[in-house]
Amino acid sequence: MALQRRAAAALAGAAGVAALAAGLSVAYSGAASAATGAPQAPAGCAAAPSSCGYPDATNTGITPGTTLKTVPGQVSSGPGWHFDPRGWVQADGAGAVLSGLSIPYNINVTAPGVMIKDVQVTTSGQPGISVRHANGLTIQDCAITGVNATTGRMLAGVKDMYGDSTGLAVLRTNISQAETGVQLESGLVADNYIHNTGYLPGDHVNGVTSNGGVTTLLTITHNTIYIDRSAATPSTAARTPAPPHPPASASPATASPPSTTPKAAPTAPPPPTAPPEPATPGPPTPGTPPAWPSPPPNHHPHPPTEPPTPPTSPTPPKPTPTSPTPPTPTPPPASVTARQRHLPSPTGR
Repeated sequence: MALQRRAAAALAGAAGVAALAAGLSVAYSGAASAATGAPQAPAGCAAAPSSCGYPDATNTGITPGTTLKTVPGQVSSGPGWHFDPRGWVQADGAGAVLSGLSIPYNINVTAPGVMIKDVQVTTSGQPGISVRHANGLTIQDCAITGVNATTGRMLAGVKDMYGDSTGLAVLRTNISQAETGVQLESGLVADNYIHNTGYLPGDHVNGVTSNGGVTTLLTITHNTIYIDRSAATPSTAARTPAPPHPPASASPATASPPSTTPKAAPTAPPPPTAPPEPATPGPPTPGTPPAWPSPPPNHHPHPPTEPPTPPTSPTPPKPTPTSPTPPTPTPPPASVTARQRHLPSPTGR
């Protein structure tokens, strides 16, 4: 049985009181795992983690002074990456660098050695950044957030979709309004601020999670993670349907305007127009059956297990013989014509 690992650098309860972890390393090899202890944060750091030297909104996210360009309004491509008009940003060139961008879509990484730095990602329903068979990805000084903490929450801030990417690094990134902050199996998760987690009924909320599957080292160190479901009002509404998945190795997300981060205030682009609903097919061509015919009344899709018994011919009832009652002779009146006749009384007399 595969060994499952779940690691969180810090945890806050429903009341919002956080614990801060300075270091945690997890190595996975076969059926064994090992973890090194982490020193405890000083008391009273939950309200302002940076006052104790830990990550919060003041020291994570977009580097102050960075000017962001909106995608695709101001820029739609660069070396090794491009905006896909179906609704996501594709990073498919080895060593591609995405920097100084505001992206209201999912970023789908399928090439090795990609760098994502000073990028604002705002999306819902899907991961902010999805990794597919791509080693050596670095995500640094970014802000990744959902549209809101309920129906607009992200599936994850960063997610290794197949659990086979190695050498990943998530550093000094501000992640919020996601069911899971970071999910990966190998690399380094350090100096991040994961907070205001999203929640929909049925969610399994995580700060940082790993399910095993690789033998290389995963290090989770010096992060601030608040798991507070009370920050997201539970919604009984249905989940927002995810947009159609791209072919092969892409993962789209519903477009939405990015939100500003405490560390930087990038210009929020206008929300893109939602894709039109698919056209309703017209009536079938005359002479052809509809695509999904409705069964006729009393239709049985399967024959009965035993053949029905053939009906028998009904036997006509036998007439009951009755003795004829002789009519009582009555002299006809003078006015009766030849076509009139005497009718017997109902009693037969």
